[in-house]
Amino acid sequence: MKTNDNFTGVASKVASSDSDIFSDLVEISGLNPATDFRGARLNGVDLGESHLESFNFDLADLRGANWRGLLTEPSSTTHCLRGNGEDNVSGADFPQLSAVCVSRENWGERFLAFKLIIDNWGENTETADLLVNILKTDKGTYLRLCTFIYFCASYARDEKMMNRCIEMAKAGRSQTNMFRLKTLRKAVRDYSKYFESVNFEKRYPGDIDRVHFTRIQYAMDTVEDREPDRRFI
Repeated sequence: MKTNDNFTGVASKVASSDSDIFSDLVEISGLNPATDFRGARLNGVDLGESHLESFNFDLADLRGANWRGLLTEPSSTTHCLRGNGEDNVSGADFPQLSAVCVSRENWGERFLAFKLIIDNWGENTETADLLVNILKTDKGTYLRLCTFIYFCASYARDEKMMNRCIEMAKAGRSQTNMFRLKTLRKAVRDYSKYFESVNFEKRYPGDIDRVHFTRIQYAMDTVEDREPDRRFI
């Protein structure tokens, strides 16, 4: 009964607060920002005007959150979901999905795992590092091109190119994919030019910036400079 009374008291204080700022309400509630928000589901939460320097959002689901007007950033956001997807995934799934991306599965399966990550975790420092790893280590052609393009297209909200990559992955080993390579290579060049001039406005903590994209571009350029690779699967 005491627990219920405590909960009722906290709820009453939060409801009657003059502030609707997230960090203020957490302080009123007595929750511990260093531990109580790891892995929390906070889809669509408004974090504007909040001081988050003491918050640990590792593994948290912050898809659709409003970060505009944030005053200070959280202490940690490891594997935190910041994308726009609505798939049934959690922050703890990131290592397993990443492992699929660099596994020996067929390229279509690896790409779809990468797509799931970008859709739900967003384009951030962790997913950029994953992309660089794929570009540096994979010996196929389709996976490298499609992961690079999907990452860029997702950032630019280019649904046409995103869907093109998905269609190719679902076609798998189909010979028709060979006829799409010219389009993919042109898209790589177009996105490279686009990101040379784009204004990287920070959307959320851990967002990519010009430094991160330069690393991605360097890894992609290194791939393009290699000897032609005919192993597409």
